[in-house]
Amino acid sequence: MSEEMTLEERKVIYRARRGLKEIDVY
Repeated sequence: MSEEMTLEERKVIYRARRGLKEIDVY
């Protein structure tokens, strides 16, 4: 259960970071 939660949280953080970086680049 912990692994699944970590994977989901990591995906959300990765996506949020990518979105922020994309906005910064633009």
